[in-house]
Amino acid sequence: MKGPATIAHVLNGCALSLMQGRYTWRHNACLRILFSYLSKRVTLSMSLANMKPMDKPYIMFVRAGEKIKVKQQRRELQDHLLCPADDWLMEADLPELPVMSIAASAGFSLRPDVVISSARLHRVIIYEHTCPSEDRIMTASALKRKKYDPLCLHLAQQGWDVHMFTGEVGALGFVSVNVRKFLLQIGLSKHDTKLCIHALEDAARFCSHFIWLARDQNFFIEMPIPIPATGCIQTVQ
Repeated sequence: MKGPATIAHVLNGCALSLMQGRYTWRHNACLRILFSYLSKRVTLSMSLANMKPMDKPYIMFVRAGEKIKVKQQRRELQDHLLCPADDWLMEADLPELPVMSIAASAGFSLRPDVVISSARLHRVIIYEHTCPSEDRIMTASALKRKKYDPLCLHLAQQGWDVHMFTGEVGALGFVSVNVRKFLLQIGLSKHDTKLCIHALEDAARFCSHFIWLARDQNFFIEMPIPIPATGCIQTVQ
């Protein structure tokens, strides 16, 4: 006779939960939070595209007695992957959004969680999100990178400037350093990155708690997860 299910099994290893979409529900809850922050960041980059460097909104805290270095200020405005361009296009693998096209157009059946691309810059940013158990975060990252290596290689051979990221939010709410690295390289400020990470932690814990409470049920009804307000997105950290 089988014993009681462990937390690890209920939160990440139950075939019934996988079939009913419980894990996908948790995954998409986190992805929607990321999408909300990234959308505002993409919009900001596009709005900055036609502005002169010194006219762009920029927040720099200066200690008493120090002076702003203009060259450094201009350089930092460009020191992120989402540098100003007026044709950034973002796609996400969410059921309420249109079907993604970049992998399909390249002849691949893969569905990256987030793709941000600029035809003018010929740059593509791919982000793949996972909600594994905390002890499998490094393994999940390695598996995702291996899975997307052929697509990245193909796009690079087509002349694209390819940037591939993986991000992991554990079932118990631990957010891997890969997520923070991705958000900062995209151009979110440290403040907004912190807010986003806290929102991801809360969403993962909420969903896992709900999955645990429903462990003895043979049916599953998705519960809406409120997306926290992203507030004012700053330009760079």
